[in-house]
Amino acid sequence: YAGVPERLDFANGPTDNEKAYLEKANEAYIQKYGIRTIDLEEITVTGHKPGKYEESVYYSALSATGLRTAEDIEKMAVSSLKSLLYTQPGIVVRSDKITTSTSQTPVAFIIDNITYEDFFDRLDDIDVSSIDNLFVVKDNSFLPGYFPNTNGAIVITTKMGYEPKPRKSLNIEQIIPLGYQQAAEFYSPVYETPEQKNASAPDLRTTIYWKPNVRFSEDGEATVDFYSADSATTYTVTGEGVSGSGKMIRFSSEIQVKGKDEP
Repeated sequence: YAGVPERLDFANGPTDNEKAYLEKANEAYIQKYGIRTIDLEEITVTGHKPGKYEESVYYSALSATGLRTAEDIEKMAVSSLKSLLYTQPGIVVRSDKITTSTSQTPVAFIIDNITYEDFFDRLDDIDVSSIDNLFVVKDNSFLPGYFPNTNGAIVITTKMGYEPKPRKSLNIEQIIPLGYQQAAEFYSPVYETPEQKNASAPDLRTTIYWKPNVRFSEDGEATVDFYSADSATTYTVTGEGVSGSGKMIRFSSEIQVKGKDEP
């Protein structure tokens, strides 16, 4: 392919070639899309003081302990809900369950007023940054309802609501075929008819030609045909590929292109 620009590194300022490339690229953009200027009116952004955390219906000064708000959690800089629970007063994080410090029975999780009795394997479903507040209920005597398999609860209120993530079946896999794909082809203009050759619109392309399947003869020669842009410049021709024996090939050279009005 020819005229494909290399990565530009302006750490030490653009080179003369890079400046020329950018000028032509900008000129081509303006020629195609024109100059568009939008004047924005002045706006005023007003901030609001964060309100009080949303208090859960399960919260009571008698039954709740270890209340932590979103602000408290942010200051702790914990990465996961389990890490947060390790520091929660009255809670013990065990290898297979979470209990209160006074019981061996797992706690229930009450998330946005919905009770989950078996939640240990789903702790990663909740992002700690989504928690509005969290506290611990000491035992079931302070919980409405009958929960024989749990003792106490961790009550979590989220900022935007909690939706349980679907569990992936280990023996079922969903496969979506790619389907019909239309082949992509690099655009290169053709100037064959008199109308095409005499078109008034200038050709200001910066990427001139690319072909992915150039085949070389046994003598190492290949022929490619393309139309150059209107500007007189130097094209960099770069070839990359793999030989029949699997060796990587890369070469680069330059060709001088004259303008259409030059002899």
